[in-house]
Parts: sequence; C-alpha cells; structure tokens
Amino acid sequence: MIIRTSPEPRLARADENRRRLARPALIWLEKVWLAVESGVNRLIGTERLNPFYHTGVISVYLFGLIILSGLYLTIFYRYGSEASYESVKRLDAQLVGRIMRGVHRYASDAAVLFIVLHTLREFFKGHFWGNRWLAWVSGVILLGLTWVTGTTGYWLVWDQRGQLINDGFTDIMRAVPSLGGPYALTFLTNERARGLPLFFVILIFIHVFIPLVMVGLFWLHVVRLSRAKVFPPRFQMISIGLILLGLALALPASIAGPVDLSRLPPAVGLDYYYLSYLPTTIRFAPIVFWSISLIAFTLLTVLPWLLPVKKIAPAEVTLAKCTGCTFCAHDCPYTAITMISRTDGEPYKQQAVVDPNLCVSCGVCGGACPWDAVGLEDWPNDLVWAEIVERLRGAADLDHGLTLVFACQRHLNHGARRVVDKINQARGVGEDELRCISLPCVGMLIPTHISGALDTGAGEVIIVGCPLEDCDAREGNTWLAAELARQRPPFLRKREHAERVRTVWLPPNERARLGQALLNRLQLSGVTYFHLARAAILLLAVFFLTTLATDIPFQAYSPDEALLQVGLRHSTQFVQPQTLSPDELAKLPPHLQLEQIQGAGRFPLRLVIKVDDQTLLDQVYQAQGVRHDGAAFVLEKIEITPGAHTFLIQVDDGGENQLRTVIQETVEVEPGQVIVVGSDPVTEFELVK
Repeated sequence: MIIRTSPEPRLARADENRRRLARPALIWLEKVWLAVESGVNRLIGTERLNPFYHTGVISVYLFGLIILSGLYLTIFYRYGSEASYESVKRLDAQLVGRIMRGVHRYASDAAVLFIVLHTLREFFKGHFWGNRWLAWVSGVILLGLTWVTGTTGYWLVWDQRGQLINDGFTDIMRAVPSLGGPYALTFLTNERARGLPLFFVILIFIHVFIPLVMVGLFWLHVVRLSRAKVFPPRFQMISIGLILLGLALALPASIAGPVDLSRLPPAVGLDYYYLSYLPTTIRFAPIVFWSISLIAFTLLTVLPWLLPVKKIAPAEVTLAKCTGCTFCAHDCPYTAITMISRTDGEPYKQQAVVDPNLCVSCGVCGGACPWDAVGLEDWPNDLVWAEIVERLRGAADLDHGLTLVFACQRHLNHGARRVVDKINQARGVGEDELRCISLPCVGMLIPTHISGALDTGAGEVIIVGCPLEDCDAREGNTWLAAELARQRPPFLRKREHAERVRTVWLPPNERARLGQALLNRLQLSGVTYFHLARAAILLLAVFFLTTLATDIPFQAYSPDEALLQVGLRHSTQFVQPQTLSPDELAKLPPHLQLEQIQGAGRFPLRLVIKVDDQTLLDQVYQAQGVRHDGAAFVLEKIEITPGAHTFLIQVDDGGENQLRTVIQETVEVEPGQVIVVGSDPVTEFELVK
C-alpha cells in the first residue's frame, strides 16, 4: 500500500470542501430538528423504531392506501351537482363505505404531514445540492400535486365545504375574464348549477389522473437510488393500518350540508392540511396570495441552483487494481457505478466505471472494494491510511493505550471532535488517549485499514456513525456493520481483531451519550415489546393529532352578513367606423370589409350599482377578444347588510356616456342571503333573490 509522506495539505483541502456542503445555517437548523428526533427516541426508548427515520417510505405507504381506498370510492361515486352529494351520503350510510372514506381522508392528511417532514429532513441534511437535484425537484413537485389532488377530493363531495372551494377557485378565475367569466356564470345560481355531470367528470379525471402522474414522479424520485425502499418496516405498516382503521371507525369523515348557491355557507369543518388557504383568500385578493405561493414554490423547486456549492470530486477507479468483482457497483447507494467489458486487455472480464453525474461522493464504494481499486478522488484510500499512520505515530512509545476513533462528517458537524477532546482533557496521565479521524461516511472505511491500525499500535478502534436507519449515505453504516460481523466481504484480516472494534450508532447531536459510548459506559439494548408498545402509542398520537386538524370549524361569512353577487356576460354595441361607399368597400381586404360591416370592436360596458342611493360599484369593463369584439364579463362580490334595500342598476353599453336603468327593485334581504345580479339571456338583466 502506498503511503503519502505529507497527507495534511490534501486532507485539509478535502475536509474544507466537505464542510462547504454543510453550511452553518443548515447545521444549526438540523440541530433543532435533531433535538426533536432525539426527544422521540427517548419517548420510544430506542432509535430503531423512530418514524422520523422513515418519513419517505411512510409517505409512499400512505399513498398506496389512498389509491386502494380511492378506487373503492370511485366505483360508487356518481356525477352531478345533486348526484355527487347523494352518492357520498349513501357511502356514509354503509360501514365499508364509511371506513373507506375515513381511511382515504386520514391517510391523505397524514401523507401531507410525512411528505413535509421528509422534505425538511432532506433540506436540513443538504440533500438537494449537486447530483441530488432530481430527487429534490421531483419531491417538491410531488408535494404540490398531493395538495392539488387532495383539494379536488374535497371539491368532489360538493357539500358546503366544496362550495367554499368553488368560490375560491372562481375568485382566481376572475383574473382571466375570458375563461373565468363563463365558469363563474355557471355557478351563479342553483338553477344554472343543477346537473353539470361534465364538470364532475373533469374533476374526478383530475383527481385520478394526478396520482398516475405522481407514480411516474416517484419513479424519478428514486431512479438514482440503489435498492430504493418502498415500504416502511413491517411494524410501522401494521401499526399505521390499524390506526387508520380505528380512526375511520371512531371518527368518521365528516360531510357538510348540501350546496345552496342562494345562501352564504355556514360554519364548516376545514381540513387545514389542504384548505388552509381559504381563510386567507376568502376575504383578501386571492391573486396576491396565489402569486406569492407560486413564487415560493418556484424558489423551493430551483433551490439546488439558488444555493450552489463547489462540486466535490467524485469517486474514481484505478483500472490497474480493478478485478471486476462488482462489489463497488453493488454497494453504491446511488447507482453511480456500472460494470462494463474490460478495455485494457487484462484477463478480468469486467471493470467498474463511475458516472460523475450520479456520484454524490459518499465514499461507500471505497469501503466495498477489497483491492483498493476505487475511492474518492479527493479522499483516496491511501490518503486515509496515511492519516491513520500519522495519528498512530508514537503509539508504541506511549505508557498508556491509544484508541482510534473514526467518525462520519455528520457527527463531526455536530461536535464529535469536541467530545473526544473533552474526554482527553478529563483523563489523567497514563490513561488511554483518543485520537479522531473524520470521514465523509464511515461506510468508506476498509476493514483492512482497521486491521492495519490495530497492528500498527491502536489498542482499540471505535467507529462512530449515524443510526442504522438514518445513514447520511443511506447504506454505508449497514454495509460496514455486516463486514465487521464477517457476514460479507471484505473481512477483517484477523478474527481476534473483531474483539477490539466497537461500533457506536447514535444520532449526531447526542454528544452526552456519545461520550458515554466512547468510555464504554453506554449499553444499547435491542428492541423489546415495551419499545414496540411505546412506538405504537406515539404513532397513534401523531395520527390522532393529524385527524384533529382535518375538521376545524371555520366560518367564512358572518351570520349577520349578506352578499350581492354580480355575474354578467353582456354584449355591448359595436363601434361603427366611418361609412364607405360600395366601391370603396370593395377595394378593401376581406377582413377589413368585415370590420366595416360589423364594426371595429365593441364599446366597453359601464356598470353602476346603487343600494339605497349609495353607490357601491361604478366600473368600466372592456369587451373581450384581441379586437374587443366579444362580450364584456362582470364578476363582482359586494357585502351588504340584511334588511330592506332598494337596488338600482344602470349601464352604458352604447358609448353614449348616458346611463340607462335596467333594474330598480326593493328587496327584503335576509341574513346569509345571496342576491344575484345576472343576465339571462345575455342581453337582459335580472335580479335573482
């Protein structure tokens, strides 16, 4: 093995590059997050059952439950403004239907929670830079589509909650009158909205089609992962399934009253996982809220390019040492290594090739190779061995023992080296000394290096890494643990060396426990039934609290409030150009001849609404179309007080700057009533009470 005489400059440069990936702000945020996870570990009593370590696969499992329950509900769903509501009511009257609705809703809400938790964990760990950009971008889009499909699910029920969703969507559509106008006029009164099977067909198509798109996005999300996990541990699968079943029976999914467009919706239960936007948009300009939300979503999506970092050198293969054993290709957590036919004429059939566009520079491939043929370009195996030799320099001359500690970069970011220094400072003369070596991931450690360290003077080797379920490189600590247990190659050279090697798999923020483990005063027990019971109770608490946020009372409108809703599609008069003689008209192109005959567009519509001689609206609306030759759309909502009111509606649609009265009527307005100013047919005005 080649030993570099001066490893410090390259080691310092490599360590500096690694630390640039872990920005101080993210390290601080992860400290806060890890404190929460450690609290969960203490509640359960072990790291092995912490659901935070499985947020991604729990989300996938919930998504599967959503699809299965949704297929059942779709079979019994009927299309139409009245048929949709009644079909859901019939499902609630049946035990199986009630269970399926409950599982469908509560799994949908929990999916949002766990996707958000998964996104936050990956963000704090810095798993969005470099070659991880595809997983990050697809994950953010998956979160957005989850919200869209969940919102359309509430819409499909077509109860008073769906009425609020529809009102919010109509307010958004008002920004584009040519599209929003016809849509809004459809839901102006109960008579116009009756039936509408096509609307519900489109809604359910969106509700079903988006999950199909999400399946493709999930494939993109994990396509760069080797042995991507799809399901959480069996215990969590069983627990979550039973919890959802129990919640569906104990707390059936609610349904509000039927839609009545002539009345303002009363207080309804709001699911704040999907409908938290309604309290904001129902009273304020929705276009502002959604514009800000779209900008925030876009920034979150392009985050890998907004916060660029210096690219870490990928792994490299020393072809002269490669035997084509496939160990590195198998162990690579990110499918960055493939085996191809030999190109150098050596008798081996294959050679390893690293794809730099897939490599995340975790170093696990180096720990898998018994021949030292692959490793990180900026942190090669011979450089690691050189540092081991440097750390063990003078060990034979010491009167006390020397312990070599290998710690992953994540533990170093959260203070592992300070723990080692404090232990050394607290120890007296003649006591064992700890010397620490940092690695990107302990999975890159070759067992021959451990044996060499023990032969060179180390009395003991301690390997410090993340919990087995939460390795920063996915599988690095799992592979190393199996190698040290001689369950897979490469093996320790001597069996007796295994007695002098200890592994410490702890969360990187638990420095007190790390200190106890380094002093051999911490005993990590296995999973017991007591731990399983506490983990199940914790999951039950999480899902129960999630359920409470799905039916929070919300009243969009005051009981003492009424609404004047204006929905008009009015064709104003054409603007007539200067009259031409037949000979002059014949000389013009066909489109100009048509303009001369039909007019050069339409006049804008001026609408004035007065209630009890008080002007509530005086607005001009342009005719739609590029040439302003279409109808003018008016979509307005005006709050009014209950009581007797005289409504006066005047228009100017001929460009004469003269208002003509189209409606003058006194109406007794009840609390919660919606008074509609509409046009039916398009040239006639009416006041719908």
